Amino acid sequence: ISLSEMIAANPARREFILQQTKQRVEALLQRKLMNFQCAQRLLNDYLSNEVPAKLTEMSERFLEHIEVMTDYKEGCEAIVRIIAVASAKERKALVKTCKGMMGKLMTEGANR
Repeated sequence: ISLSEMIAANPARREFILQQTKQRVEALLQRKLMNFQCAQRLLNDYLSNEVPAKLTEMSERFLEHIEVMTDYKEGCEAIVRIIAVASAKERKALVKTCKGMMGKLMTEGANR
């Protein structure tokens, strides 16, 4: 079951579900566990369901995890979502970090 399906089944609990998911994502980031596909899927689900205004504060935390997130499709999609909501300064740092991995982002990650 995806996060979108959970929210669709319980629209009144949307904020609670997203808050709990954010806590889980932050715990995964702190423990440096973003190299696992299930962690990347959870992150991508969270990013696709949360309001963009709430995501801008999180974009800086992903800089050190970008390299390991290019291995799976979910991670690549999450990186694109993070870049889309980042401020100009953070976007520049994110794109600079991704500079050597653009080919991998476009091919390998999308193929898995």
